[in-house]
Amino acid sequence: MDRCISVIVPVYNTKDYLEQCVQSIHSQTYKHLEVLLVDDGSTDGSAELCDALSEQDARITVIHKPNGGASSARNAGLDAMRGEFVLFVDSDDYIHPQMCEVLVGLIGKYDADISMCFSRGTKVRDYAEPPQPSYREQCLTGVQAMELLYGGDAFSFFGYNPTSNMFRLYKRSLFGSDLRYDENAVVAEDDTMTPYLLARAERIASVDRRMYYIYERPGSLSRSGISDERWKNICETKVRMYTERLRAFEDKEKFRSLVRMWYSIALFDLAEAYNMRADKACRRTLKSCYNRLLRQGMKKHTFDIKRTLIFCAIYMNPRFLKLF
Repeated sequence: MDRCISVIVPVYNTKDYLEQCVQSIHSQTYKHLEVLLVDDGSTDGSAELCDALSEQDARITVIHKPNGGASSARNAGLDAMRGEFVLFVDSDDYIHPQMCEVLVGLIGKYDADISMCFSRGTKVRDYAEPPQPSYREQCLTGVQAMELLYGGDAFSFFGYNPTSNMFRLYKRSLFGSDLRYDENAVVAEDDTMTPYLLARAERIASVDRRMYYIYERPGSLSRSGISDERWKNICETKVRMYTERLRAFEDKEKFRSLVRMWYSIALFDLAEAYNMRADKACRRTLKSCYNRLLRQGMKKHTFDIKRTLIFCAIYMNPRFLKLF
């Protein structure tokens, strides 16, 4: 499908919101779309609604699968997609009618591999961003974007929720056959994927126009409270994410400054997680990972003396984190 956008919508028990989401995709001014509704084992009638919506628009394909989480649903969509580009939309969110047209235009204008707009959280279902006289466009290399995301003013380029994989149009080739979402992560799946996608991109284009609307509904996975089981999963995901990320990028010269940032981010983040409400098993895992990353960073001379002393003090007593 030439220049086709595959819009992947993971669906799980969002019957009350799904129709508006799909309608916002159906109403896009850019018409070369395929819409993949991935029903992730819904039990509230969402699965039947997906089938009904597919009868109204030939561009819609429904994939029914057992419940496996958002990452599993996205991966099912990636494996089935036929378009040149991919866009992810959560089934309780909705998008501006010109979003796809604007993002495709940015990719063409800047010969980019990723294009992105800004988003806005809203508690109403009919919010529309008022038009502005002009919008700021920017284009960075993948490495420049990563340095900005992890060590600079990320919001100026990425907007609200800078590590999100929503409101971004990706060339399918970035994912290839090997890059997929971590299905063991119930939360923070975007954080685990973002650096790998940015690293594969030659150029990334951005416009500060809010065209993706995040509905802040009660009970949403990303907006609900954290249970003990989910907290355990967060801790395990953090340990795995930082360990795998550093292993993947550490010996690549062009990412040297990023690796230095990631060591610091990882150590502060792990210490903060330790200080929050985690059980003893989680704390032991977090502290063990902290110690391993600290030793690894010191061995590779990543830290100066001041930072080394700070991280050693935090290891001795994670509550020292509050002093820095």
